[in-house]
Amino acid sequence: MTYGVVLTLAAIGALCGNVLAERLADRMRPARVLPPAVGGFAAAFVVMGVFPTVVLIAGSLATLGFAGATWNVVTVSLRQRIIPNDLLGRVNSIYRLVAYGTMPLGAIGGGVLARTAGLRAPFLTAGLLTAATIPTLRRRLPQTCRA
Repeated sequence: MTYGVVLTLAAIGALCGNVLAERLADRMRPARVLPPAVGGFAAAFVVMGVFPTVVLIAGSLATLGFAGATWNVVTVSLRQRIIPNDLLGRVNSIYRLVAYGTMPLGAIGGGVLARTAGLRAPFLTAGLLTAATIPTLRRRLPQTCRA
């Protein structure tokens, strides 16, 4: 039963992210929404690695759901605005290739890391690596997103 409740909380977080993402991006602009979303990913991973309790993992998964849904809504909308229509299909396919194509590498790396350094290590590593991307994200967002 606990597993179902934890997954439900993750889904509620994602639902809230889907509902609120457009409003957040309209009010704050993508450049001010995306870095905190990535920060939410990083914080959730670190919390799961440092404090692996059911309550905190449930909260972390809800945070991951919210941040993931917010990231997806805002980045897809942003791509549709700034990429010319005749290139949009190619850009989306490259985005998916990189995003989904690297997932098996991350899974293998996480498994090796868990086996050699313990089960908490992949979460801590994911959190720290994700947090390290925030400065680059801030610099690389298009000028049209900054206001």
